[in-house]
Amino acid sequence: QHKYTVSKPSAQDNLTQLYGLSDLAASVARFDVATGQKQKLRKSYKNQISDLPGKHNIPTAGASLLPIIYAPPRGNGLVSLKDMDMAMLNRSLALDPAKPEGIRGFNPSDLALS
Repeated sequence: QHKYTVSKPSAQDNLTQLYGLSDLAASVARFDVATGQKQKLRKSYKNQISDLPGKHNIPTAGASLLPIIYAPPRGNGLVSLKDMDMAMLNRSLALDPAKPEGIRGFNPSDLALS
């Protein structure tokens, strides 16, 4: 049989007090111990970095290309699709492992293109 040693500190100990975190726990507590009132927790990024030295200005969002990218197409909004030439498509998707720039050991039949 194995003998197990009890881990130290025990999980039954008050670890907050043991590691000196009582003040920190009180500062982030949801309810004030003295008054029993709810405390508003300041969770913003600006509040979190306010204790750090230096000047902290959070930049506002500048100009973006996203409105252009996500804008609907102009005109009637219909996109016309043209039939593709199957010979050109087969040439474009041909994967020949014998070419010097091909991938060694790659077999195009694994892709089930043919």
